[in-house]
Amino acid sequence: MSITHKTLTLLAAALGLLAMRGIATADIISDLENYYSFDNPADAGHDDSGSSRDGTVSGATWVHDPVLGGAMEFDASDVVTASVPQLPGGGFTVSFWALRNSTHSAGNDGLFVAHDGNINNKSVAGWVAGNDSLWGRVRDPGDQNLPTNAYARMPGDGLWTHVVYRGDGTYYEVLLDGAPTGNRVAYNAATLGTTNSLMIGRQGSESWRGRIDDFRVYSRALTDTDVSELIQLVNPARTLKVDFGSSINNGGGPNAAIPGFIAFEDAEGSGNPDKTRTFATAMGIGGTVDVTVGGYTHFRDYAAVTGTFADESPLLSDMVLRNADGTMTLTLEDLVTCNYEITMFHHSTHFGGGSFDINVTDALGFRSVATDVPVSAGTNPASISSFSFVFSAAGSPVTIELLGGSGGQHLALNGFELTMVPEPSSFILLAFGLLGLALGGWRRKRTCAEAPA
Repeated sequence: MSITHKTLTLLAAALGLLAMRGIATADIISDLENYYSFDNPADAGHDDSGSSRDGTVSGATWVHDPVLGGAMEFDASDVVTASVPQLPGGGFTVSFWALRNSTHSAGNDGLFVAHDGNINNKSVAGWVAGNDSLWGRVRDPGDQNLPTNAYARMPGDGLWTHVVYRGDGTYYEVLLDGAPTGNRVAYNAATLGTTNSLMIGRQGSESWRGRIDDFRVYSRALTDTDVSELIQLVNPARTLKVDFGSSINNGGGPNAAIPGFIAFEDAEGSGNPDKTRTFATAMGIGGTVDVTVGGYTHFRDYAAVTGTFADESPLLSDMVLRNADGTMTLTLEDLVTCNYEITMFHHSTHFGGGSFDINVTDALGFRSVATDVPVSAGTNPASISSFSFVFSAAGSPVTIELLGGSGGQHLALNGFELTMVPEPSSFILLAFGLLGLALGGWRRKRTCAEAPA
C-alpha cells in the first residue's frame, strides 16, 4: 500500500483542482508527516511521506501477510522508532492497521507513542488492554486518559482492524474500521505535550504482540470521509464495501469489519430518522458517495458466527434491521453514470428465518427485483443469504426498497458490496435519448469510463 513522493505530489495537485471547482473529496495527502507502508522488506522503515523520517527497526520483523501484504510483526521488546514533528494541538491523526496475536499479554500492549524524548511522557499514545479494550492518552500537560467502552475493542486474536486515534482540538478519540467508537476524552489544545519522537509497536515499556501495517501520522484531524479513503486502499478502485452495525454495541456481540469493509455504525431512537454517511470511492462524483438507510427499527451487534463462516463473522454478526412489517430503504447518491452490481448480505444470528421482497428505482425507473429473499439464521449456519443484482445510475439517487419484517422476524442488512459493471455508460445515455450528446463530447458528470480503475 505504498505511495511514492511523485504520486503524492500529483494527487495533491488533483485535490487542489477539485477544491477550486467546489467538489468535496477525501484527502489523505495533505499534512501527511510520517508514513510507513511496510511494503519493502529490504527497507521496512522507509518513510513514504517524502519527509525523510525513516524509522529504525529494532527486533520487529517484516512479514508477508495474506490479507494486507507487507506488514511488521512485533513481539516482546520489538519497536520501530523515528522522529516526528510537533503535532498541533488543534488537530492531528494517527492511523494504522493492527492485528493482535494470541500471545498478547494479560496487561497493556502498546500500539504507539509520540513523546518528548522521555518514553514515559506519553504526549499522544495508544494501547490495548488485556481484555482487548482500546485505551490511549494525551498530555496537556496533565495525563488525559481515554476511558473504556463496549465498542472500542479489538475484534479478537488474529483479526485485522483499522484503528485511528484523532485529536480535533477539543477531544482525543478512537475510530475503528472508519466509525467513531464514542471513546473520547477532552484535552487542552493550547498545551498539548511536546512530540519529537515516535515509537511504533510500543508505548512506554509495553510492547505490541502482533502485526501493524500502513502506519501514518497527520498534522491535522482527518474527516470520517478521509478515513474511509484509507480503508478503501485495500480494495480495487471501483469497489465500495459497507458493514452496518451498532454504534453503542446494542446487542452485545463483537464489533469489527472485514478488511476493506467500512463500518456504518449508528443507533436507533427519536423516531428513527434516515441515517447518512459519506464514503470515499472512485465511483462517486467528486470522489465520494452518500449512503442512506431509512425505515429501519434497529442497529445491532449480535453473537459471533462460528463454524464454516467464522471468517465472515465481522460482517454477518452485526446489521441494520427492520422487525416490523414495512419497508427499509438503502439509497445511494452521487454515483457516476454507469451500471453497477450490488451484493447485499442478509443474516441474523438471533432472529432470522423470514423473507422479504426487493424493489429498485434507478436511472431506468421503478421495478421489482426479487420476491421472498430469505434471511439466514443462527450462530453456526450451513449457508448464508446474499442477493446480487445490477442497476443503472445517471445522476439521480438510486433507491433500493426491502419489504418485509412481519411477525417480528429480522429483515437484516449486514452490509453490501458495490462494484462497477465493466460496460460503457452509453447504455444509460441511450435510455435517456442522450447518446447523440455523448458522441458530441458533452459531459457534465463523470462516467464509468472516466472513473479511476
